[in-house]
Amino acid sequence: MKVKKLVLLGHIENLQTNGQYWFVRQEVIKSLNLTKVAFKMATYRLQKVKRIYALGKGFYLIVPLEYKRTGTPPPYWYLDPFMKFLKVNYYIGLLTAAAHHGSSHQVSQQFQVMVNRPVVLGKTNQSNLIFFTKKNLSLTPAEDLKVATGMVKISTKEATMLDLVQYYKVAGYFGLVATILSELAPTIDPRLLSTAAQQGKYELATIQRLGFLLDQLGFKEKTEELLGWLQKEWWYKQHKKLILLVPKSQTSTKLLAKDLKWHILINEKIEIDEV
Repeated sequence: MKVKKLVLLGHIENLQTNGQYWFVRQEVIKSLNLTKVAFKMATYRLQKVKRIYALGKGFYLIVPLEYKRTGTPPPYWYLDPFMKFLKVNYYIGLLTAAAHHGSSHQVSQQFQVMVNRPVVLGKTNQSNLIFFTKKNLSLTPAEDLKVATGMVKISTKEATMLDLVQYYKVAGYFGLVATILSELAPTIDPRLLSTAAQQGKYELATIQRLGFLLDQLGFKEKTEELLGWLQKEWWYKQHKKLILLVPKSQTSTKLLAKDLKWHILINEKIEIDEV
């Protein structure tokens, strides 16, 4: 079995030399003419010394020496091939995307990825990958990001802002969301923000909350096109529904202040951290 381990080790070292930090069980078994038992024993030994890492479903990561302590190489290096292997549509989103787009505030230790169907990793997940299933994912504006090993998909700055509001619990609730919005808003394109809201099929409530928060943060010039489209939607639907700024709050709505521009019931004071 030590011979098989050396054969596999030589194979992964060759892959790493060529800039590939992953391999697939069935492909290796076939190319190296290994039995399933021989492959299992060889990978067991290499995992024990932290040379490889079993990410899931027969997909393995090659761990360079400098990443032996963390257990895996950076997700940017292998995310795209892993998603293609699983046949899952994806994009890097939420706090991870926000950090890429310029938010430096309270960077998440998780690597947050939006997917079109559930992805479950093992209980001993050391990759920091966290997946969130999203309806209409393929409609969300995303762009290609060049990384050391190829390309990955990441939500645009405007779509990232919409996602942060819609998935506010994941992002750290509205205080942190508002703080991140204040960092990203100065450089967004108002037209692209409106297009992202329409194209991505976001909930009207998400758009109302985002518009209100941007206004409160002093970026009213960034929301004019968004409001124009939202008003057309309200006219089409023949109603303007007042919604809570923070969903599902137990606060009585009778005495709440109202923002009639975005039709928001202000049931919580949103305070941002210093940036």
